[in-house]
Amino acid sequence: MAKPYGDVLRKERERQKLSQAEVAERAKVGRELVLRAEQSGNVGILLLYRIAHVLNIDIRIVGGGADAHEKPPSVWARLQREQRAEVLRYAHRLLGERAPSGETP
Repeated sequence: MAKPYGDVLRKERERQKLSQAEVAERAKVGRELVLRAEQSGNVGILLLYRIAHVLNIDIRIVGGGADAHEKPPSVWARLQREQRAEVLRYAHRLLGERAPSGETP
């Protein structure tokens, strides 16, 4: 069910010619977490955000599968707008960044 996450991450990583180890190092996570994210997509939203950030892709595209116009999968879709905004703010703080003021989940 969560496999589209993994497909999007793997395809983008390969397009950028990055290894799983390089992505893991930049995201400050273990390589096995990147592997698990790509193989099953069965990881938390914050890990997905960190990997997507390293790959410079929008988490909403990752959540929507390979096509940015597809409906987001259940994890992201079930969150209320305010909850999505909080997840994004938290992820920015976790990565030591300032969240853009007008960011809308």
